[in-house]
Amino acid sequence: LDLCLTGSQKALGAPPGLTLLCLNDKAWSVVERREKPVADYFADLRRWGPVMRDPSGYFATPPTGMILGLLEALRLIFEEGLEHRWRRHRAFSEAFRAGLDAIGLKSYPAEGYEAYTVSVAVAEVPEGLDDAELRRIMRERHGVVIAGGLGKLKGRIIRIGHMGSVTIPDLTATMSSLEMALKSLGYDLRLGAGVGALEERLLTHLST
Repeated sequence: LDLCLTGSQKALGAPPGLTLLCLNDKAWSVVERREKPVADYFADLRRWGPVMRDPSGYFATPPTGMILGLLEALRLIFEEGLEHRWRRHRAFSEAFRAGLDAIGLKSYPAEGYEAYTVSVAVAEVPEGLDDAELRRIMRERHGVVIAGGLGKLKGRIIRIGHMGSVTIPDLTATMSSLEMALKSLGYDLRLGAGVGALEERLLTHLST
């Protein structure tokens, strides 16, 4: 693994606005050998190198408020415990996928796909339904905000994050809202089926 890259708002649960990356010596040597200039002044990692090696140096004013937010997010992670946090993300992911399956929504990608993530659930929008209208109903009637697809998947999928500081009540409320919104659009489902399957899967994890 040569490079790790993430945003502060992802599973870390910090406010959005920071890009976090770590390079090993192999990756850094590629950066140093780059011949084509980096278009953005602040995105040129070579400019950051000296101040990373010697924090007393100066390159640019850091967003101190964001860094303090990240510090608090990291404190909460270690307070919870890394192993517990990893297990919680896996449990939430499997539970939400079980709920989607119970109401007949196909997960995207399919279960078992090697790139399957534990941080966000992605489901195909049922044929004949408008994803924007589905999300509008959830937002305006229930106060639940989920995301749609991007690029080629726009209008074809919905995305539900369950990472960071997400809780069990967040999961059940989101699944309930999704069920009611689908039902109001004429989709055939039994209300409560998704929430029930989600809770059953969570109980399996909580009892182990």
